[in-house]
Amino acid sequence: MGRWWLIPVSEENWYKIKTLNLYGAPSLSPRQPWKKIKKKDFMIFYIKKRDSKDLGGMLTGLYKVISEWFLGTEPIWPDEVRASKIIYMWRVKINKVMLSKVFLDDILHSLSFIKDKTNYSFYLMGTPANLGRPLPQHDVKVILKAFKSYSDEQRISV
Repeated sequence: MGRWWLIPVSEENWYKIKTLNLYGAPSLSPRQPWKKIKKKDFMIFYIKKRDSKDLGGMLTGLYKVISEWFLGTEPIWPDEVRASKIIYMWRVKINKVMLSKVFLDDILHSLSFIKDKTNYSFYLMGTPANLGRPLPQHDVKVILKAFKSYSDEQRISV
């Protein structure tokens, strides 16, 4: 079974991820997710609060990685299109497992990877979050339980 990763994204890029079933990692990411996240791993998307209108602070989607990483050749994400340049050069195809809307604050105290609950934004920075480490199984179970209870899609087949 694959590893589980927490991926913070902007709200506008989240909508593109859902439409394309594609994720793009910033080429300047010091954590180099394209070397860590592999085919058959899982991505849990977290919507950053900054510049969000509706989904900021939520865990919104669970996806399975279904391809190897490849290099993008054209701007497709909203911020790339505005800048007329590729920002997320490393791309990977993903399949939706489940969509949900879980406020991180609702499960914060049950998550073991967040040690400092008062300064939890520190653990949500970078790609992938959690200081570049996979999520512990305990936290995956907490998130999946929350996804099931907040979602219209009641099945998770991972």
